[in-house]
Amino acid sequence: MLLQKSHLARPSLSLDATSLADKVIFVYAGNMGLAQGMESIIKLIHLFAQDPGVGFLLVGRGSEVEKLKQEARTQAWAHVLFWDEIEFEYLPQVLAQCHIGIVSLDTRHHSHNIPGKLISYLLSGLPVLAVVNTGNDLQNLIPQYQVGAVWTMDSLQSIEKLAQEVIELSAQPGIAQHCQQVGERWFSVQKAAAQVATALGG
Repeated sequence: MLLQKSHLARPSLSLDATSLADKVIFVYAGNMGLAQGMESIIKLIHLFAQDPGVGFLLVGRGSEVEKLKQEARTQAWAHVLFWDEIEFEYLPQVLAQCHIGIVSLDTRHHSHNIPGKLISYLLSGLPVLAVVNTGNDLQNLIPQYQVGAVWTMDSLQSIEKLAQEVIELSAQPGIAQHCQQVGERWFSVQKAAAQVATALGG
């Protein structure tokens, strides 16, 4: 979870001197708990363990963090970096150094909201790889707006294949600006909906 807490120390935000330097970086920023279905991220990391050009940055806290770190130690993963939660104001500086945002939800969920982290990724110009429940609105929205790919339990393509597609998408000219424009549109829609709910006493 990324919180606005004054007691959190500002981390060194540069990835240049880390194991992720010069890699295509997938970033997950937020809570890492059971509701986020982190096993999908573990699977994704496993699939790219032998690819020297791909890395993963996991930022945040949660009940599954130690499980993830233990897996990283056991597998001797050199392409994964963990950062504790950081102040929200520094998130854009982190995302600016990454290439693809990860959205992960437990596939047993039945919600259809647009996660805040998705909009943060898009506003930073990052296409996304989303792992969601079948029937989630994002299953159609993300491909429709051409801002990434979505994997569900009934996907016809493997998560690795979809990840490769998003890597290729991230390298396309103009993709950052396109993602930002879509992010601004979705943010405006969510903000308007929140204002209506407040006005109605919701």
